Amino acid sequence: MARPDDEARVRPNEIFARELTLVGAVINPYTHHRAVQMLPTLGLDRLRPAFYGLDQLPEALEAQRTGMADKVFIAPHGTAAAQG
Repeated sequence: MARPDDEARVRPNEIFARELTLVGAVINPYTHHRAVQMLPTLGLDRLRPAFYGLDQLPEALEAQRTGMADKVFIAPHGTAAAQG
Protein backbone atom coordinates (compact mmCIF):
# COMPACT_ATOMS: atom_id res chain seq x y z
CA MET A 1 0.00 0.00 0.00
CA ALA A 2 1.33 3.42 -0.82
CA ARG A 3 0.37 6.91 0.20
CA PRO A 4 -0.83 9.23 -2.60
CA ASP A 5 2.38 11.29 -2.43
CA ASP A 6 4.79 8.30 -2.47
CA GLU A 7 7.13 7.95 -5.42
CA ALA A 8 8.96 4.93 -6.82
CA ARG A 9 12.22 5.07 -8.73
CA VAL A 10 12.35 2.67 -11.64
CA ARG A 11 15.31 1.86 -13.86
CA PRO A 12 13.89 1.30 -17.36
CA ASN A 13 16.92 -0.82 -18.34
CA GLU A 14 16.05 -3.29 -15.56
CA ILE A 15 12.53 -3.58 -16.96
CA PHE A 16 13.80 -4.24 -20.48
CA ALA A 17 16.74 -6.49 -19.56
CA ARG A 18 14.74 -8.68 -17.19
CA GLU A 19 11.53 -8.50 -19.27
CA LEU A 20 9.56 -7.29 -16.26
CA THR A 21 5.94 -6.20 -16.31
CA LEU A 22 4.64 -3.48 -14.01
CA VAL A 23 1.00 -3.75 -13.08
CA GLY A 24 -1.01 -1.38 -10.96
CA ALA A 25 -4.26 -2.28 -9.28
CA VAL A 26 -6.87 -0.48 -7.26
CA ILE A 27 -8.54 -2.28 -4.40
CA ASN A 28 -11.87 -1.02 -3.18
CA PRO A 29 -12.56 -2.62 0.20
CA TYR A 30 -16.32 -2.39 -0.38
CA THR A 31 -16.39 -4.60 -3.48
CA HIS A 32 -15.14 -7.92 -2.08
CA HIS A 33 -18.60 -9.15 -1.10
CA ARG A 34 -20.02 -8.40 -4.56
CA ALA A 35 -17.02 -10.01 -6.27
CA VAL A 36 -17.43 -13.23 -4.27
CA GLN A 37 -21.13 -13.30 -5.16
CA MET A 38 -20.20 -13.13 -8.86
CA LEU A 39 -17.90 -16.20 -8.76
CA PRO A 40 -20.65 -18.73 -9.59
CA THR A 41 -21.51 -16.78 -12.76
CA LEU A 42 -17.99 -16.96 -14.20
CA GLY A 43 -18.07 -20.60 -15.28
CA LEU A 44 -14.88 -21.45 -13.41
CA ASP A 45 -16.17 -24.98 -12.85
CA ARG A 46 -15.65 -25.59 -16.59
CA LEU A 47 -11.91 -24.91 -16.40
CA ARG A 48 -9.69 -27.96 -16.72
CA PRO A 49 -6.62 -27.49 -14.51
CA ALA A 50 -3.70 -29.91 -14.63
CA PHE A 51 -1.06 -30.31 -11.92
CA TYR A 52 2.49 -31.49 -12.61
CA GLY A 53 5.72 -31.86 -10.72
CA LEU A 54 8.82 -30.10 -11.96
CA ASP A 55 10.13 -33.47 -13.11
CA GLN A 56 7.08 -33.66 -15.43
CA LEU A 57 7.80 -30.41 -17.27
CA PRO A 58 7.70 -31.93 -20.79
CA GLU A 59 4.29 -33.47 -20.09
CA ALA A 60 3.02 -30.19 -18.64
CA LEU A 61 4.12 -28.22 -21.69
CA GLU A 62 2.54 -30.80 -23.99
CA ALA A 63 -0.77 -30.59 -22.10
CA GLN A 64 -0.70 -26.82 -22.46
CA ARG A 65 0.29 -26.92 -26.12
CA THR A 66 -2.35 -29.46 -27.13
CA GLY A 67 -5.15 -27.92 -25.07
CA MET A 68 -5.55 -30.94 -22.79
CA ALA A 69 -5.70 -28.47 -19.88
CA ASP A 70 -6.93 -24.89 -19.66
CA LYS A 71 -4.46 -24.06 -16.90
CA VAL A 72 -1.23 -25.89 -16.10
CA PHE A 73 0.34 -25.73 -12.65
CA ILE A 74 3.91 -26.86 -12.04
CA ALA A 75 5.24 -27.40 -8.52
CA PRO A 76 8.85 -28.16 -7.63
CA HIS A 77 7.83 -30.84 -5.12
CA GLY A 78 5.38 -32.82 -7.20
CA THR A 79 1.69 -32.79 -7.90
CA ALA A 80 0.52 -33.14 -4.30
CA ALA A 81 2.14 -29.82 -3.39
CA ALA A 82 0.55 -28.12 -6.40
CA GLN A 83 -2.96 -29.31 -5.57
CA GLY A 84 -2.67 -28.18 -2.14
